[in-house]
Amino acid sequence: MMRRGDLARQARLGLKASSSGTGRRKNDVFQFRTWGPESMTSIISSLTTAQIRSLSTTSIRALTTADMAAMSTAQVGALTSTQINAMETQDIAALTMSAVSASAITGLRTDQLAALSSWLDNITTDQIKTLTTGVMAQLTSADIDNWNSAQIGALSAQQLAAMNVTQLSSAQF
Repeated sequence: MMRRGDLARQARLGLKASSSGTGRRKNDVFQFRTWGPESMTSIISSLTTAQIRSLSTTSIRALTTADMAAMSTAQVGALTSTQINAMETQDIAALTMSAVSASAITGLRTDQLAALSSWLDNITTDQIKTLTTGVMAQLTSADIDNWNSAQIGALSAQQLAAMNVTQLSSAQF
């Protein structure tokens, strides 16, 4: 038996249940045998990386923080920059950010960075290289105080030019 909340979440995700109990998305990406009583979180965690990549921004916005937290590192790595940009701040914070691809990092909005202070301490050099100048201008000295020399060295001339003097400490240079 399907719960009322599951039906509403399916509708937000662009999925619909037929009388036979199967769900189908418009473009037939999703074909689940039964919706049953399992939570949507368990359904989301069972999606392939191709299915994750195919989720529309509307579908991404319909996911809960619990759905995001349940994603595997492979699923998180499959997210696109457009999908990342569509996420709510609390959903971004629930992701395993180290698994987000460098190309998807470009989708981060500056307002999403506030939720990512602990991630920023461990950002990879590849991820740093993809941060836009707009994002770099929004970082605070606290955001980058714990960066090591490799992380600082990954900054491009354009990224450095976008930053101001108060963002950088003498200990970093």
